[in-house]
Amino acid sequence: MANIRFFLDYLTHFVAAKTRHGVHSPFVYRLVDEVIYDFSPKQYDAAIERRRKQLYRYDRAIVKNALPTPRVVQLLARLSAHFEPANMVVIGDCMGIATAYLAKACPASHLYAIEEGQTALLAEETFEQLQLSNINLSVGEPNSTLARLLNDLGTLDLLFINGHHDYEANMCYLSEALNYVNDHSVIIYVDIYWNDDMKKTWETIKAHPKVNLTIDLFYMGLIFLKKGREEEHFKIRF
Repeated sequence: MANIRFFLDYLTHFVAAKTRHGVHSPFVYRLVDEVIYDFSPKQYDAAIERRRKQLYRYDRAIVKNALPTPRVVQLLARLSAHFEPANMVVIGDCMGIATAYLAKACPASHLYAIEEGQTALLAEETFEQLQLSNINLSVGEPNSTLARLLNDLGTLDLLFINGHHDYEANMCYLSEALNYVNDHSVIIYVDIYWNDDMKKTWETIKAHPKVNLTIDLFYMGLIFLKKGREEEHFKIRF
């Protein structure tokens, strides 16, 4: 039943979504044209995807279900390279793949990964194998760890959330993050149609008074918070 609901959600999204040619916002048109639809391979893709294949030997189910697909994390890397955030925070990367893409795409950025349990050890192994030196890994409960980390940073440029598919948890992450965002901040959630909690999360985010621009790509949602911008919400085929 869950798979049928997911498929129906996808069909509904596909019918309603636009390509770049149906977008009238110059900012969104450029983002779609130059970043979202740029599917050219990058030099770091192959090494990170080899690491993903190695991780299958630890727990194939976790790697298959918990790790974002190459299509998603490669877009994440392109977005970070486009916006050039000074700092980035990743919640729940699970084995370090998404964080590795961000670190390779923005080697000058300071990157902070928050992970729980045994998967943190695998994430650390991923970072070492790929020779990534711009990542700080924190192990612990995500919400309290995020609060301490953001308090130390003072500002947040990019937040990528791949944590619990739970409404309350995701609202806690958002609430904490909004205390530290600036006009150039980007918040990215994956799996926004995963279950009813995630769909509720996305609708609540769109209605938040501090959020004035969202881009729904079905597999992930982009959130922008620039003051003075007209409120707009886009569905884009990806």
